[in-house]
Amino acid sequence: LVRNRDLPLRCYHMDCGQLFSINDLKCLLLGDNRLPWLSAKKMLPLVESSIDYLLQNDRSLMRCPTPDCFGIFKKDEISEVHEKRAIICDSCKHSRCGLCMMEPHEGVSCEVYATLRSDEAASLQAYLASHKDRVRACPTGCGALIQKGEGCNHMHCTVCNTHFCWLCGFSSVSQSEVYGHLREIHGAIGDQWPLLQYDGMEDVIGRFVLDMNDDDVLIPLAENLW
Repeated sequence: LVRNRDLPLRCYHMDCGQLFSINDLKCLLLGDNRLPWLSAKKMLPLVESSIDYLLQNDRSLMRCPTPDCFGIFKKDEISEVHEKRAIICDSCKHSRCGLCMMEPHEGVSCEVYATLRSDEAASLQAYLASHKDRVRACPTGCGALIQKGEGCNHMHCTVCNTHFCWLCGFSSVSQSEVYGHLREIHGAIGDQWPLLQYDGMEDVIGRFVLDMNDDDVLIPLAENLW
């Protein structure tokens, strides 16, 4: 009966044909007279068949697109919440766009998002366009894309192991040289932290910090050190 997936389920006894109810199935699986050989795992094909049967015979329903999910949506309920753009499946708890049933994509139309999902090149170009102030190609031409965080304008490409200045593209194999370039040409290492300046001792203190502490760090105002 379970293997055949014949729906609706009816009793196979001669001259009976009575339909099985949910309570009948619960009794077979969980009741005092349950069948020891009939497990929930063996009933899984029946669950899948039941969902397929339900969807084929009721066009007002649709299945959750998440793989291996048995969740079902009512189309009229989806249309009621589509303006909110996100609905949640009660079964798998995944969020979906109420219009196209793909992942939520706030700020991007369903048509554009579908193109981005199917076209990696288009997706990359869209990302670069929306982050053009924070993403640039490595100036050496190695093909790597570098995304800048906050603060320091010293950048390091892990593909070709080149250090470079975010502001103008000056590059070197030495990060100390890039720090020196930032200090001498741009007057600051980061976007918000000016270089050390204290009673004309900028060169002495600045070079000491750059030479001895050669990590990608932010340097505070010298007046805060004393």
